[in-house]
Amino acid sequence: MKSFMLFLLLIGFSLNSYSQSNLQVENLSLATDSYMLYRHVENKVKITFDGSKDELELEGINCEISELENYFLVTPNLAQTAYIKISKGKKLIRTLKYDISNMPDPWMYLGEVKNGGRITGYEKSLTAKYAEGIPRKQEFLLNKIVLFINGREIESSSGKLSEEMHKAIQMADSETALSFNCYVEGEDKITRLMPTVFTKD
Repeated sequence: MKSFMLFLLLIGFSLNSYSQSNLQVENLSLATDSYMLYRHVENKVKITFDGSKDELELEGINCEISELENYFLVTPNLAQTAYIKISKGKKLIRTLKYDISNMPDPWMYLGEVKNGGRITGYEKSLTAKYAEGIPRKQEFLLNKIVLFINGREIESSSGKLSEEMHKAIQMADSETALSFNCYVEGEDKITRLMPTVFTKD
């Protein structure tokens, strides 16, 4: 009798539980690792069960979650780890664990020339952007740039080169190293000090 009752209990459990293999998770904000989130930004995470996200309930720990038509936006806080509990009805399907990381540093460009390249001296501004392979389009704000050239320091309060910078660069000899300290703010509201060097042709 006890064996029969245990058999019925196991059948009932299998009928009323969900298989985790039916759960599909994809981080649309990353090209590789699905179990990492960027701090202080909206990460696009696609979560479906049996091909649909209907009736799924998500609870975030160390992150805020909002739902859009085709995916969820997950915004982590300052913690090192975030968790997403996925339920359907009253049943917990799975708890996902994510590492939280700052956004990667962008590359610096003077005109169209990437950091480390050679310039003509007529480029107008510094910009920051991600290289190919990071599927994020965003605008970076340059709060300040400082040019170090021939023992001088020249500042600008934006990414645009000042007239004094232009003159100093154009008067510099060929092969002169042009060093900049760039203060770059991203969508995560973190200001990064980005040293960058170019060489004048």
